[in-house]
Amino acid sequence: MKKELVVIGCSFTEAYMCYHKPDGTRHVTPNDGKMPGYLQYDHLEPYKVWGLHVAEKLNLKLVNLAKSGSGNDLIFAKVLDYVSKNHKKIGKVIIQWTGILRMDFECGGHDVNNQWIQLNPGTLPAKGYGRGFEDIISVLQKHRIPNLDSAMNGWLRKVYTLQNIFKQLDVDYNFVTGIIELNEAMDFYNWNDKCAKALIASHYFDLIDKDKYIGWPVWSDLGGHCFQDHVRAYPENNDFKYWVSPEDGHPNKLGHEKIAEVILNAI
Repeated sequence: MKKELVVIGCSFTEAYMCYHKPDGTRHVTPNDGKMPGYLQYDHLEPYKVWGLHVAEKLNLKLVNLAKSGSGNDLIFAKVLDYVSKNHKKIGKVIIQWTGILRMDFECGGHDVNNQWIQLNPGTLPAKGYGRGFEDIISVLQKHRIPNLDSAMNGWLRKVYTLQNIFKQLDVDYNFVTGIIELNEAMDFYNWNDKCAKALIASHYFDLIDKDKYIGWPVWSDLGGHCFQDHVRAYPENNDFKYWVSPEDGHPNKLGHEKIAEVILNAI
């Protein structure tokens, strides 16, 4: 029986179908966790996500826990829950961390598909959550939560914690970063430079196993890299070959192949 390759992250890892409606809005539909595709009106072009490419190369069974819009709170919790119960049948775990300003709140309940509220900085939750969540966002914004310090500390604590748990359980693993904040950053001016300085200043910087973190130390200002760096577009040359579309920077078929290549070359 094949062992598992467990992958988790945000939309850069999730298997989904992406449909751009005529009015320009984007609709994402999760599917079987293996074969996403880009649905443009009546056209569907299926392709493999990077996790499936890697699983096939390593002769492992893919378990894809990724969910579009996830923050690092959700990623940390879901992978810890899964690995702690299933570590004996796991061959490898690859965690794709996401933007550090994203926030997730576990709300529980009987609906297993709606146990988390996912928030991006400066935004309100999706319609339907009710006035109570708008009040929560207002309080967070009033106290400037999240901010650079809280976000950086929260992410690094999760990385360090899972690093040690995986070693304790004797689970092979790698970390990688999918995206860093762009226009969603609350303090966008010199954001990357500020993140780089905050990372170096943290005592966790020297505690992270850089051999297990693909692209460490993440920000290009420090010589690191994330998925976005490898599927970057060049609008000045009308080059969007790794993107779903010029308006959508998620990886397409070639993008996922490129990401898989980067991971396989690093592990």
